[in-house]
Amino acid sequence: IEPFRFEEFGDLKIFLQLPDEELLEYTSTSPQVESDNFCESVRSSLLYIKRHNWEEVFGRNCDKPMIYARTSTQGANTWVLLQNL
Repeated sequence: IEPFRFEEFGDLKIFLQLPDEELLEYTSTSPQVESDNFCESVRSSLLYIKRHNWEEVFGRNCDKPMIYARTSTQGANTWVLLQNL
């Protein structure tokens, strides 16, 4: 993942409190075909933005990419952080 700056936005808390149907409507470009865990994933991402800042993730100068690899563990595909340069 190439470094980028992110920060909490004003309505983040509101998005976290929305019922699944509304969160899906506001955050998806194709709500009729999203997976069952879409809203859970969006909330997880929003919480990450709320709890962390870009300097923690990508370094003070925003110049440290993160490198992941996909692995298969017990039949489930997952991403594993290989390197945070």
